[in-house]
Amino acid sequence: MPGGTSYGSLLGNGKGEGLLRGFTSFEWLTSKASNEAHIFGENERWASYIPSKDSFRIDISPHLGSIGRELLALSNASQIYIEPGDLSLIKPGWEYQSNVFYSHDLGVDELGSAKSLDNAVQYFGTEYVLLDAEKDRGDIYKDAGWDFIHQEGELQLWGYPGNIELASHTSRPAILITEKPGREIFMTIFRLASDGFLPYEEAMLVEGRERIDQYALEDLLHFDVVFLVGYDYRNRNRAWDTLENYVKQGGSLFVDTGWQFAVAEWEFERTPDILPISRLDWTNYGMADEYELGSIEIT
Repeated sequence: MPGGTSYGSLLGNGKGEGLLRGFTSFEWLTSKASNEAHIFGENERWASYIPSKDSFRIDISPHLGSIGRELLALSNASQIYIEPGDLSLIKPGWEYQSNVFYSHDLGVDELGSAKSLDNAVQYFGTEYVLLDAEKDRGDIYKDAGWDFIHQEGELQLWGYPGNIELASHTSRPAILITEKPGREIFMTIFRLASDGFLPYEEAMLVEGRERIDQYALEDLLHFDVVFLVGYDYRNRNRAWDTLENYVKQGGSLFVDTGWQFAVAEWEFERTPDILPISRLDWTNYGMADEYELGSIEIT
């Protein structure tokens, strides 16, 4: 756009002129050809170290933003990196991945390890990583057995030692985790899973809706487990009828009875038939030094 020109001045002049005719009334900035070095400079040389193949993904440290932008034009690689980060369609997941891959600040939740790094790599399909050795964490790539490909100054290029696919078909168990807005249930469980509780190769975690009565039985049957933590419903009977039929057809159900400010089922006068208890109350046990387990079956 020419200096000082806005879309409003072009489209809102009320003269009924065509858009192209409107553009001709402005003075445009001129440019001229140059014999200087290619605009991409050193970044073009860095791109030469990345394999010239299709269908692979590279991630670039947020500290190397300019390289990330230019590699889009210089390489066929898919990128996770996006600037600004608020444009990401998976912002919580992108923030988690960035922290695991790069951060060594003690204040973040995702202080990455070799285990959480490789788990995140599988989810995001990342085959190569370009990082700043001074500001980012190169140590975890070494601990995880990644291939060290190239370094110039503080810039390092690492490659995943195994096979990574951008898309795949899997028969691994799928676990649906309900998500109540503002509670970050899914990301909390995802963090624990990535740290070894339930790694990628054992099961797939899927973020679900808040209201369980939004699901039909056919929807739930795609999942091996329904994990009800931080959930709600508008039609209680419909929700539990669907869950009962889901269990009868082989599905597994986990219900967090939690507390009254977090989940719907914090108290039952009469529980649904599919639950292993008939009643659920909050009980004041008073002050005590020892407690005993009342039912082995429900643990």
